[in-house]
Amino acid sequence: MSIREGRAPNSSSPESLMVVNLSTYRIEGEFDAGGCGTVLVGSHARSKQPVVMKMASKEVDRLLLATERRIYARLTKARGWPRLIDAGTYRKRDVLVLERLGPSLQDLLNLCGGRFGLKTVSQLVWYDHLRRYDQHSLLKIGVKVLLQNAPRAVI
Repeated sequence: MSIREGRAPNSSSPESLMVVNLSTYRIEGEFDAGGCGTVLVGSHARSKQPVVMKMASKEVDRLLLATERRIYARLTKARGWPRLIDAGTYRKRDVLVLERLGPSLQDLLNLCGGRFGLKTVSQLVWYDHLRRYDQHSLLKIGVKVLLQNAPRAVI
C-alpha cells in the first residue's frame, strides 16, 4: 500500500488522513479539473490496477473530501461504486485513490456507432429493472405485507 504514516483510512476526522506516496502510482494523465480539484487517471506501479486519483484544490474545505472518503468507505460492498483504495494528503492537498471503473454507457454507445442492438437494449432494461427493484426492497416488503393484510374485495 502507498500509505507511509498516519491512522487508519476508515477513521472519521479530517486530521486522520494519511500521507499518500504518489510514487506508488503511475499517473497517465488528467481526466478532469474543476473548482473542487483535479482528477488524475493512473495505475498502481506494481499491480497495474487502474486507479483514479482525486486531488482537492487548496481552496476546498478539508471536510469535503473527508466526508466523501467516509461515504466511499461505506459503499465498499455496493455494486457499481468504485472501491476506495487509498486516502491521505500529498503536498498539503487531500487525495483519494479510487478503483477506476470501466467505460461509461455513452462511451459504449459511441463505440457502437450510436446504435445498440435489441439484445443490448433488453439487457440494459433488465439491469435497470433489477437496480430499481433492489433500491426499493423496503418498499416492496411493505406493499407485500399490505396486500397480505388487505381484504379480498379491495384487491
